[in-house]
Amino acid sequence: MERNVALVNLKVSQTFPFHSIFSVFFCRNIKLAKEFEKLVLEDKRFEISFDVIMALVCFRLKGTNEINEKLLKLISEDGRIHIVPSNFKEKYYLRFAVCATSTTSEHVQFAWKVITEMTDKLKV
Repeated sequence: MERNVALVNLKVSQTFPFHSIFSVFFCRNIKLAKEFEKLVLEDKRFEISFDVIMALVCFRLKGTNEINEKLLKLISEDGRIHIVPSNFKEKYYLRFAVCATSTTSEHVQFAWKVITEMTDKLKV
């Protein structure tokens, strides 16, 4: 059975070489998103808003929508990273997307450092 799966994967890779390259980057980006999720979960000030699927992490500070809006404002004014907001069922949350092929664990760690620095300024 394993041999058949390997042959099918090899055939797909030969037929669609882009698919193989895309799969490698996509899987790596999901792994990096999971790394970011772990960082969020380790900080008791934050919560994950939705299950992390694909390479998108939706998270927020525990508390009001206003505190999350203030956090986004500080991050945006700081300018070192870019985070996108969204709303669902009257909950404001932040979205961290891993989508560049050049993103590394160091980038994820750096982004989290910036987010926690801005959170510390809010004295939450």
